[in-house]
Amino acid sequence: MKAVQAMLRLFVWSLALILVPSAGTCLPEAVPESSRKFLELDSGSSPVQLLVYDWASAELGSTIAAILIQEVLGYHARIDSERTVTVFEGLLALAGCTDFDCTSTVERKHVAVESWLSEVITLYPAFRDAHPAICPEDMGTMGYFGNHNLFVKAYVRDEAYHDVGLALEFYRSYNTSHHDPKKYFDSFTDIPQSEFFPCDTPGNEFVNTVRMDLYVQYTGDEAGVTLTPEGYVAYCPDGYFWLSPACRHDPSGCIPIIAAGNGWIIDAQMQWATAYGFPAAIGIAATWDLYVHQ
Repeated sequence: MKAVQAMLRLFVWSLALILVPSAGTCLPEAVPESSRKFLELDSGSSPVQLLVYDWASAELGSTIAAILIQEVLGYHARIDSERTVTVFEGLLALAGCTDFDCTSTVERKHVAVESWLSEVITLYPAFRDAHPAICPEDMGTMGYFGNHNLFVKAYVRDEAYHDVGLALEFYRSYNTSHHDPKKYFDSFTDIPQSEFFPCDTPGNEFVNTVRMDLYVQYTGDEAGVTLTPEGYVAYCPDGYFWLSPACRHDPSGCIPIIAAGNGWIIDAQMQWATAYGFPAAIGIAATWDLYVHQ
């Protein structure tokens, strides 16, 4: 993962360098800057505003999109200098809203690539139903797919296999009724809490009541959540890590699982841990760099 991210960042940097020695153009027969158009909006003329998510492949995709918008379609384009952390935040920015109810508005962004709608599988349809006139349109796939996975470091995997033949790449190897996988991992209490988001951080998946309601519906684990007037939210005893039923009675036996972003697929991780007896302590890294270096 770290190598892939570094390679993608190098590609983005290289693409930026390509633009410099060729008089501001990259493609042959590019539309020159002097001939490019602006969008004509009610608020006035504007370049095409590209929102960029906070991961390397989104930076790469946005850079390519900006080149095509400028040099093929012939419009001025501007890549946002700030990075958007979650797809839902991107959805709001494209709609020109600051929250789901759109109680206040901001200048709208126009384009976002690498919007993984699986991350807003319930929020996107709900937002579209609530705000059909301003909801961003899904333009379809960019031509490639991605997978969510759990990863274990190679040296940890190899140690467990060479020690007792325990295959940590197999999900059933983590069931504590038959194995003791925890001895190959650090404890979540050894990791500084300052490197993680509090579970009640607004916008994080731990407080996504739609996903947490589904977690309770599918697992029946009401001890792992707290009921609020809006719905269920994850219950984190220390305020930073959610503990699965397999180790909730003895947190020292929990294996830390570290999520990125705003807690990408932690609801699925919670369900897996509960269904398969995985002794998990799930936390959300406060930054991408902290996630990569854990």
